[in-house]
Amino acid sequence: MRLCRDEKRIERYYEKSVETLFIDGIQAMDGGFFDVELFQRSANMGHEESRWIMFIGERMKNPTDTDEAIDVFANTQCGIGWYFAGILSEEGSLKRRGYLQQSSEAGYSWGQVAYTNLLYEEDYTKPETFTEEKEKYDKYLKRLIPSVEKKNPYALYLYGYLLQHSVACIFTEDDYETLAPDYDPMYVQKTRAEAEQYFLLAAKLGWSDAIESLANIHLCRGDVLQSIRYSKHVKESEYFYRIFRDTHTILRHDNSKSFLFIPDTRSFALENIDVLIMELGYGTYWKYQKDECHECLNYYCAMIDLQQAAIFTFLLCWKKVTFGIKGPGAMIGKMVWDGRYDHPIQTYKSFIGGIDTLSETNKKIKL
Repeated sequence: MRLCRDEKRIERYYEKSVETLFIDGIQAMDGGFFDVELFQRSANMGHEESRWIMFIGERMKNPTDTDEAIDVFANTQCGIGWYFAGILSEEGSLKRRGYLQQSSEAGYSWGQVAYTNLLYEEDYTKPETFTEEKEKYDKYLKRLIPSVEKKNPYALYLYGYLLQHSVACIFTEDDYETLAPDYDPMYVQKTRAEAEQYFLLAAKLGWSDAIESLANIHLCRGDVLQSIRYSKHVKESEYFYRIFRDTHTILRHDNSKSFLFIPDTRSFALENIDVLIMELGYGTYWKYQKDECHECLNYYCAMIDLQQAAIFTFLLCWKKVTFGIKGPGAMIGKMVWDGRYDHPIQTYKSFIGGIDTLSETNKKIKL
């Protein structure tokens, strides 16, 4: 197994901002897990809330003891403390509901969003009319406005989610989803576009559910590549895994007879197999065991190594020819490096020794 040598580039990618580290810690806690390391890194970089959390954490005899953590946070008697106590409590419990309600009433942004989401989930029923459905969504959208104005990523995502669903469907007797008949199609399209903008804002702040929503939106549009580019940043992405499994099927089998999760993957792969494998290789470097994805990973690592070697050689020659003028050469090198995913230096077919695993039968498939 060959591994790419650009470890410094990888480290730079994962050098997250102070706020993003804090958000990652929040997302980890939503499963009842208190990741001290993420908050510690954020606190060391000066994040005030993280510093408060670490200060409270020093009172704990065993930070990995969830029950102790809940009690310590709850005893602080403040919005942030009640929020952390609630989010660590068992899902569906009265204790969780009570703490989140207290946090929300205290005006803590994260508590407001979590409590709104909890109320929405408790209120989730199949309404008899579309009007009832719309009124319910409007009520929760209004509750989210204060947190949205504070640029809370969870609030931005949830606001987009509720917008998206508020005009999406009604439920019939057969539980079949249909487009809301009372709305002008242009209004529906505009609302969905607005929801996508909220997903984008939340995704930029590192909220995983928002990134997944964007991956799904682009996949529904048939844009497989853009879906990968979003979903590869989510640790356990459903959409990345689907495209990965489809590509694995296409590379190893006669895909004209194989089941694919996403039909668009076949048509895209037949025309853009090199780009597809590069993007999947980038994602699989972080997501899965290396023995599960060695085709994509080997190709990705080899292309990164070749690209680096080619750029360094070019810069060395440029320096000698131009007698030390670095500016234009560095610019050209950066342009080539930025295009490493769109224009791999070697095709996948030539990389595997001229054996084209996409058989001639596959190439002649009528899409």
